Amino acid sequence: MVGVIVLVALLALCGVSSTSGIGVGASSASSSGGGKQNQSVIIQTAPQPVQQGPQASRQENTIKTFAVRNYAKIAEDDKNGSGEYFASLVTLMATEGISKEDAPALIRQALRRANGNATTFGEQIDKLME
Repeated sequence: MVGVIVLVALLALCGVSSTSGIGVGASSASSSGGGKQNQSVIIQTAPQPVQQGPQASRQENTIKTFAVRNYAKIAEDDKNGSGEYFASLVTLMATEGISKEDAPALIRQALRRANGNATTFGEQIDKLME
């Protein structure tokens, strides 16, 4: 059993190709030395799925989700002139290339267009990320 684990570890370290299948070992037969059995191990790796769509899409969706879930707190922060949720949204938008100087005005514009609707606010923020 230890030999199998070592073999699997070695194959992983050697970077077995995703298209190769490797057979290792002998048939399961008893040896004459104490009844130990040889074990057959076949290792095949499956091809990795190709990732669809850009990675940025997932990040944009995360920002939209944050905006929708925290709409009321972002709107409250805006009314107060500043706040943790508003600042967090500015920071998240900066990760998508919107400058921290431009983001507050864009968020306020999205708040006005949302007219009290969190989903609409999220959609407006999402459009800004395009």
